[in-house]
Amino acid sequence: SLRLRRPDADLEWAPLSDDAGAVQGRIDAPASDGGDPRRSLPPAGGGASPAPSGAGRRRGLAPLRMVGQLHRTFIIAEGEQGLALVDQHAAHERVVYERLLAARGVGERARQPLLDPPLLALAADEAAVWRQAGEELEALGFELDAFGEAALRLRAVPAGGGRESLATADAERWLRDVLAELGEDARGAKGAREERFDRVAASVACHGSVRRGAVLDAAAMSALLRQLEQCADPHSCPHGRPTLVEIAAADLLREFGRT
Repeated sequence: SLRLRRPDADLEWAPLSDDAGAVQGRIDAPASDGGDPRRSLPPAGGGASPAPSGAGRRRGLAPLRMVGQLHRTFIIAEGEQGLALVDQHAAHERVVYERLLAARGVGERARQPLLDPPLLALAADEAAVWRQAGEELEALGFELDAFGEAALRLRAVPAGGGRESLATADAERWLRDVLAELGEDARGAKGAREERFDRVAASVACHGSVRRGAVLDAAAMSALLRQLEQCADPHSCPHGRPTLVEIAAADLLREFGRT
């Protein structure tokens, strides 16, 4: 598909007015299966993030104007030369991933303390992953106290995305999801330290990002597009899936029998 050309620097698109049916607010934790999915993302942070470790910088993303949301999964956006469908989860995953790496680069460890820290009894596979990747999880913002070989007190979770509150059950699910994903990796949480950190960061970003099925308001969608434009590698999530598909206006005209 055609990549959108960056327009002149002084060209800006104003966001559409908020949909009256959308819900305002600030979160960037994923909607839980039983929770209200109608949520918003935090406003864009200050400036571009550095390129992920070991990754070459790709050409940036041209400015996009938010148009709407499709199937609670894609942001419909307009560029100078066509249409873009942005996967809201993959895009937010990329944004959170680069924020985590940027925070590590300056020695930050942003955390959100939990009001009621749960004690987690770990299964054998979870305990094995924790022993291998616990240092990286703590560097990314999890605060965990060990109780013997198979229990952890979860005192805080990463706060790099600007979340204001997170239920204890959601925090516990987040950590267990990360441990499960790392355990499914054929290499587990092993490998060189930099490689292991990147893999853990990708998993943390995935489970800490807005999910498919979340209804985003106009401000949230516009903010996510601006954040994605600032990323070092905006075209894919840290797992390699595309963040957007672009369709040239010429192709759309052809489909409608126009020249």
